[in-house]
Parts: sequence; C-alpha cells; structure tokens
Amino acid sequence: MPASVFGTVIAGSMLLALEGEVNTGRSNRIQKLSASQSKAKHPFGVNFDKLQHSNRFAPVVAGTALVFVCASLHAILFRGAGWFFVGSSSGDGIATSHEDVFAAVYGSSSKLDDVATLAEKNLIHSRVMVTAAKLAGAGFFTSNTIFGPLLHLGGLVATLPSLYLLVSYMWNGQKIPLANATLTLPLNLIPILLCRGIPTLYAAAMLGGIGGSLEVLSARQNNWESNMQI
Repeated sequence: MPASVFGTVIAGSMLLALEGEVNTGRSNRIQKLSASQSKAKHPFGVNFDKLQHSNRFAPVVAGTALVFVCASLHAILFRGAGWFFVGSSSGDGIATSHEDVFAAVYGSSSKLDDVATLAEKNLIHSRVMVTAAKLAGAGFFTSNTIFGPLLHLGGLVATLPSLYLLVSYMWNGQKIPLANATLTLPLNLIPILLCRGIPTLYAAAMLGGIGGSLEVLSARQNNWESNMQI
C-alpha cells in the first residue's frame, strides 16, 4: 500500500477518537456554563452543529475522499510544473519528463560500480521505477503523451458522483434513489481498471465503489420494505 494512502487511512482512524459529545444532558450543561461566561470567546476550529452519533463517520470519510481527490488532481495537473520552485536557481529536483523520473530513481551511475552493486541497485529500485514511471505517465507535465493524463483526469471525474452520494448519505442520512446509486457505481470501474498510475486515484475509486455498493444494498432494502408495506 502506498505511503500516502496508508497515512491518510491512519490519520482518519485517529480522528475517530475525537468523537464529539454524545451525552445530551452534559452537553446542555456545558453550553449553559459557556454562555454564562464570556460570549466574546469563540472556540478555535470547525464546529459541526449537525454532527450526531449517527453521522459521526461522515467527516472522516469526507476528509479522506478530499485528500484522495486533491492528491490525484495535483499528480495530474501540477506535478512537475515547477511553479512551487520559482525561487530556485536551476530548478534541480523537479521531474519534468520520464528521463528525470528514471534519473531520480536510479541516481547517477558510475563506471566504477561493480556488477554486484548494480544488481543490488536494480533489485532495490525495480518496484520504485515501475511506480514512478506510471505516475510520470499520468501527469500533463511529466508524460510524453497527452492520452495518459486525459485518461486519469477522466477517471478522477468518474469517481466524484459516487463520493458525493456517499458523503451525502452518511451526513444527512437521506435515502439515495436506487437509480442514482446504480448509475454511478459502474463509473468507479474506469479508474480501477484503466487508471493505475496514481495510487490515490485508485484508492478514491475503491472508496466510491464500496460506498456505492452499500448505497445500492440500502436502496434495495428500502424498496423491499416499501413493497412489503403495500
């Protein structure tokens, strides 16, 4: 599992420990004490007025999906552009082509390296080279062709409907129509099957696919219960 995806999952799990106040009576007492003190003091951070015990997982899922989407968008549109390194004199360390990516992975080769050292270096960096090559082929500034970036950009757009329905379903608790859930679920197959160059895009598609499957099951259950009542 890539470090970016693993770190996001770990951070999301840690945020679950910051569960809000569930006890209504104690929450009311705290609000009365806070109101009796100074009204000019405002708490620092983001307050979710509608956050309850039933939708406590929604901010974590929404934050995780947002990180996946932003990281994928950066890899497609901005990686290798060098806009954030304007102050550097020569722009060293910025990968702007496949050759730069391979050079960053393998480093500078020397004729004095023996066969054992070269073999060890090749074994260590083989997986890194494959991942870096796929990632380079997914960005507009690092790919040799425009087909790869456009394909990954289309895959990113394909994940947005499922992620939006998933966050809306978890936050509001409203029933998702079966037609909407069924139509958006297959779109996640595009990045899962065709866009394997960006790990965070694949993770976003898996998140949307799992969430979409749960929405379809929930919608079918609601339709079955409605038919039973009739």
